[in-house]
Amino acid sequence: MEPVTVGPNKQARACGPCASCCTAIPIDEFDKPAGVPCTHLIEGKCSIYATRPEVCRKFYCLWSYGRLEGSARPDRTGVVAYAVAEPDGAPVLHVREVEAGAFDRTPGRVSLKVLQRESPVRVVAWKAKG
Repeated sequence: MEPVTVGPNKQARACGPCASCCTAIPIDEFDKPAGVPCTHLIEGKCSIYATRPEVCRKFYCLWSYGRLEGSARPDRTGVVAYAVAEPDGAPVLHVREVEAGAFDRTPGRVSLKVLQRESPVRVVAWKAKG
């Protein structure tokens, strides 16, 4: 599925020390499954940021685009939320655990419940293996 923008098309927050997307999401170009840190993630930063693949360039983290509370940064909650387009173009919100059990802890559980309650589109939750 293709990443899709579902809101303002301008990043509202810098990622800072968060690199949760580099672990949580699958990246086909690197044969990287979800839940496994990307091999290009070195000391918490993308070592190929300037030449990263399109799927990474288009990644739309709902936190960084201001669609989640400031306290809901993925590296703090253990949950990363992003939008993708179904084959018919309909947006779907994916919410992935960065580490197993994040949905069971308060910050991750709250983030998931807020998205499920407030989202006008379908929300898909992915539990991490562990």
